[in-house]
Amino acid sequence: MVFNSAVFPVNTLMSDHRVTVAAESFVRNADAFLPGASLLTERLSVSEPKNQGGYESEWSNTTQDFGGPIPDFQDLLSTSDTQPLLGDNASAVPTLSKNAARLSPSECYSIYAPQACAGLRDFQDVFIITRGDGWKRSDLWNLSDAADELWEPIVPRNKTNSLWSSTQCEMHGKADNRRTSVCRSSCNGVLSFFEVKGSWAIDLRSWYTSPWNDTIYSSSGSEFGLRYSSASLQTRYNSTALEVLYCLAEPRASICAVALSRPLLLVVVISVSVKLLLCIVVVWKLGSEEPLVTLGDAIASFISAQSDGEADTGPLTQDFVRSSTKNKGHNVGYRLLRPMRWVYHRSTKASAIPPEVWNATSWALDIGIFLAGGCLIAQMGCGIPLRWIKLSAHEAKGLLSGFNIENSFILSVIVVNSPQLYISFWYMTYNSIITRLEMGREWALFSVKFRPLRVTRPRGQQTSTYRLQLPYKYSISLLVMSVILHWLVSNSLFVLITRGDYYSVGGFGFATDSVNFAADITIAMAVSSLPDAATFLTK
Repeated sequence: MVFNSAVFPVNTLMSDHRVTVAAESFVRNADAFLPGASLLTERLSVSEPKNQGGYESEWSNTTQDFGGPIPDFQDLLSTSDTQPLLGDNASAVPTLSKNAARLSPSECYSIYAPQACAGLRDFQDVFIITRGDGWKRSDLWNLSDAADELWEPIVPRNKTNSLWSSTQCEMHGKADNRRTSVCRSSCNGVLSFFEVKGSWAIDLRSWYTSPWNDTIYSSSGSEFGLRYSSASLQTRYNSTALEVLYCLAEPRASICAVALSRPLLLVVVISVSVKLLLCIVVVWKLGSEEPLVTLGDAIASFISAQSDGEADTGPLTQDFVRSSTKNKGHNVGYRLLRPMRWVYHRSTKASAIPPEVWNATSWALDIGIFLAGGCLIAQMGCGIPLRWIKLSAHEAKGLLSGFNIENSFILSVIVVNSPQLYISFWYMTYNSIITRLEMGREWALFSVKFRPLRVTRPRGQQTSTYRLQLPYKYSISLLVMSVILHWLVSNSLFVLITRGDYYSVGGFGFATDSVNFAADITIAMAVSSLPDAATFLTK
C-alpha cells in the first residue's frame, strides 16, 4: 500500500506577482506614468464609514481587489530607494526584460485571471498589452482645478500615457464550503475580465465599483470618474473595456522535484525483508515434499502416498465389500437391482462452485461498484468537473478534510491508499472464482477421455503446470485489469505535496507536516472525478 507513496513529486507554486496593464506603445518605450489611468491613491480608496450618518467618521484605507500597497501622493512624488516602483521618472515604471515570454489572451487568462488562476509555477510578473496607443488625462478624467494641478507633476494632462495600471498582486489557494480548491486574487478589481467574441477584455467599470472619496478629485457638480465616451476607451456590449492583444510574462525558475519519504521507505524495506524471510522459511520447511499447487499434484500425492484414512476411498474393492456387510441395511450401496429410467441432467460450469460462495463473491464485488458510483455521483453533485491530471489541487478540484497534526503526511497516505486494499481483495476474489471453475472443468475432463495429470514436477506422461497457475487468457487478463484498477484508484484519490506560499495553510483542506517536511510545504488530499468514472465503468 505504501510502495507508490514512498517516492512522490513536489511542485512549487508561488503567489506574488506584479500586474501591469499597458497599451501597445508601452512595448515601444512610449511615455508611462504611475499610477496609470486609475489615478488610484490611498486617499481615494476607502471602505464604508463606521458612522453611517455621514462622511466625518474615520475611513479604513483598504487594498482589497486592487493589489497593494496603494501609493499616496508623496509616494508618487518620491524618488527614494524604499519605493523603487513609485515615482514620476522612467526608471520607476516596471520595465520589460528580454526573456519575457509572449502568451496568448487565453493562456494569460488561465494563469493570471482571478476566475481561473491556480498559482504561479513557470511565470511571475506579467505585462498585459491592450489595443491602442494609450490615453491622455485631459481626455479621460473629469477633475477639479485643484486636483488637476495636483496631478500635473505626476501624470501630465496632455501627454499620452501608455500605462493603464501597475500594482503588486497575490493569489492564494483556499478551500471553499463545497470542498473545492479556489483561487483568491488580491487584484480582482484590476483584472475583471469578460469574454468578447472569443477574445478577452478588461472591464474598466469594475475599477470604480467600490465607494470612493470622490470629493478630492471631482469639481463641484460634475460626475466623478472616467469619461467613458473618451476615444481612448473601447465600448463593446454596453461596457467600456480594454481588449487584450497578448501578454508578456516574466519567467520564473520553476522547481519540480521528486522527494523521498524516509519513514515510508523504511516500512517498504521492512515489508520486503519480511516477505523474503517468509519465502526462505517456506522453501526450507518444504524440503523434498511434493507441492500441492494444482489438482494434478493432489491426485498424484493421494495415489503415491496414501494415508491410513485414504484406504476407504477410490474404486470398490473386495475388502471394502466384506467390511461393509455388517452394515448392509444402512449402506446405500446395497439396493435391489431393478430397471431404472435414465434421467439426463445437464450441469453448468457454475455448479462447480457452491451457491453461498457465489453470493458472498457477488456481494463483495457489488459493494465496490456501489461505492465507486456513489463517489462519482457525489463529486458531480459538488460541481467537480471531469478532469484527469492531478498536478495541483486546483486541477484536482475536490478536496478532503486534512489532518492538522504533526505527522499528517503518513496518515494522509494511509487514508488515500485504503481503497487499494479493496482492489487487492477484488483480485484475490476473482482469482479464486476462476481457479475454482478451472479446477471443476479439469476434473470433469478426466471422465471424458484419457488425460495426463498436470503437475508441478512432471514425470513420464505427466504435463507441466501453467506458468502463472492459470491459463494465460485468464491470468494475463486478471493482471492487466488489476494494474489498471490500481492506477485508476491512485488517480481518483491521492495526496498532493506543494512547496511555496500559494496555498493557505490551516482550516479546511491544507495542512503541514513538521516531522517529514519543511515549513513551506503543504499537504492536501484530493479527489478526481474522471478516474473515478473510469473505475466505475471498469468494474
